[in-house]
Amino acid sequence: MKIQTSVRVENTLCDKARTVFSKFGLSFGVAVNIFLGKVVIVKALPFELSIPSVELKKKLKM
Repeated sequence: MKIQTSVRVENTLCDKARTVFSKFGLSFGVAVNIFLGKVVIVKALPFELSIPSVELKKKLKM
């Protein structure tokens, strides 16, 4: 069974992500399901988290 959900994301970030997904032949929904599946398998986020550097904060305008 599938459910419908809604999330708010930054428009530019979403557009860029969709471009990457399309290069793999993935829809946004399929990409989200892959991410969620990986989270369940590893019982963690599938990437390392760290405190952003000053340079990264400037690029992200934090």
